[in-house]
Parts: sequence; C-alpha cells; structure tokens
Amino acid sequence: MEVLIAQDSDQNNAAAAMHVKVGFMSDPIDFPGIAHFCEHMLFLGTKKYPTVGEFDKFLAANNGMSNAYTTMNATCFYFSVANQGFYEALDRFAQFFVMPLFNADYVQREVKAVDSEHKKNLENDPYRVFRLYCHSACPAHPLHKFNCGNYDTLMGNAEAMGVSLRDQLLDFYSRYYSSDIMKLSIVASQPLDTLTEWVASMFYPVVSKGQTVPIPSTIPFGPDEVAVAFRFKTVRKMYWTWITFPIPESKHLY
Repeated sequence: MEVLIAQDSDQNNAAAAMHVKVGFMSDPIDFPGIAHFCEHMLFLGTKKYPTVGEFDKFLAANNGMSNAYTTMNATCFYFSVANQGFYEALDRFAQFFVMPLFNADYVQREVKAVDSEHKKNLENDPYRVFRLYCHSACPAHPLHKFNCGNYDTLMGNAEAMGVSLRDQLLDFYSRYYSSDIMKLSIVASQPLDTLTEWVASMFYPVVSKGQTVPIPSTIPFGPDEVAVAFRFKTVRKMYWTWITFPIPESKHLY
C-alpha cells in the first residue's frame, strides 16, 4: 500500500482518503453495480467496531463527515474529523479494509439505497450523458457496463440465479480489495512520526493478495464506435456538446 502523509498544524480538522484501484468496470457480468454496492456495504460495521452507523455517529460528534464514490476504475472512501478525534476515527476507518462484516441484515436496505440513487440519477443530466457515453462504447469493453446498478441487477439477478448476493459481494471484496492496489492519503496536525506510527499499526493487517490494476484487453471505441453522433434531449433546458477522441492508453506515462 502506498501512503502519503502530510502535517498541517494550522487546521482544526484532519482528513483521510483511501483510493482502491477497482471500479464498476470490474463488476461481474451477472451483477452490474456490485462495486458500487460494495462501497455502500463497507460502512456497515467491522469486527472491531460492529455497531452499524457507529463510524458516522463518531464523526458527527467530532465535527466530521464521511463519503465515498465509485468510478470506472476506482473506488474512493474519505472522511474528515476534528484533530482530537483523528486517531479514533482513523482506527475505525482502517477496519473497513481489515475486517468488514458486510452485515447480512442490511443487504436488502443497501440494495434499495443503490436503487434509489439510480432512480434519482435518471433526472440528472450529467449522469444521463455519462450513461450514453458508456453505452456507446464497444459492448465487449467493460466501460459498456451499467455503472450504478439497481435492484434488478443486484438482488433481482441473485434471486433469479438462486445465489446469495452477499456471497457475490464477499467474492468481489476478497478478490479486489488488496493492499497492492490501495493508496492512502492523510493530513492532520500531529507530527509526521506520530502519524506514520498510527498508519503502520492500523493498516498493517490489510492483506496483500498480489492484485494488479485490472486492465481491459480491448479498446472502448474501435472502428465501429467512432465517427458516430448522438443527439439527446436534456431534462433541464441546456445545450451541450461532448466530443470524445480515443487515444492510446497513457496511464503508464503518468
């Protein structure tokens, strides 16, 4: 795991973010949206801190907040909290990646939360444009996948196949949530040596599974997908032009 630690003694709040290099493009074909669903479920208790909602309750009591998001090839979790509560908040946060419970009692609730998020996005113009962008990609490329997921693609598919959605979630987490593709950033008022000691002790148990960043074997916009124009009607009154130029993969040059 790569870690970036910064000290800022002028701020009243501290913050941390964990970037996991896996997103919806790694969703299994039968369960679109499971990366997003995993993001939701990680907040629902760990072996060390099993009470659901305890993390957010602690942050709220210490002038803090938390959130997360899932993109094409990454999932990011982050929080901020008053400096005096950073040690305890960071310890709770680390357990997301050490021993999450994926509480079975809340699977149905979080699937509905994902479904509600998708339904809300149907009226969101930037999201609609992004979905069109994904849909216009080559069907064989993982960018073509349904990024958010909904009740039908998660619980509906699991019930139709006669399998446990939670088991599918555990398989996804076990495969991809590896320290090899995680990057942690923190900023707080404590001395760098202290912060380094905290990170080493809290995140040392995160398992390395020899995972590498998933790289698609195909390109998203090949000969059949380029030189194509789409016209779409926005929900709000606005005019938009979005032009995409496919270029060779450049991430290795960053």
